[in-house]
Amino acid sequence: RMMDEVRLDCVVLDDALYAMERADMFEGTEVGADVLLHRPCGPDYARLAFGAQRLAFRYLEQKRVEHRVVCTVFEPAVLDATDLSYFVNRSLVRRGIVRASGAREQRWSAHSVMAIPCSESTEVDGFIDGARRAGLYPKG
Repeated sequence: RMMDEVRLDCVVLDDALYAMERADMFEGTEVGADVLLHRPCGPDYARLAFGAQRLAFRYLEQKRVEHRVVCTVFEPAVLDATDLSYFVNRSLVRRGIVRASGAREQRWSAHSVMAIPCSESTEVDGFIDGARRAGLYPKG
């Protein structure tokens, strides 16, 4: 909403579907890449309230895999304490925010992390270059 209201200078999105839905409105720059890890524990899932998990659940639906989202988690570290299946970004595991024991990388879930300018601010280009150089979402 804040992006639509031009209340931000730039957003960084790891939700590839959202970025594609808005591609006709904004031109983005790839600043990195990420991939989802999957920890399977049956058909009941915890869903993180942010990130690219929407991509994962769409994949399960397309493959007709039985699954039910039974709760939404707002704090990633809570995933380590649940007995539910879940998807989590590898970048969160790399930083030690989530341990994700037993989770396996899902190559089909590789996605770009996009920086999308939302204003004409002269500082946006520098921010985007800095995000890319910082390697927060290194490719590969």
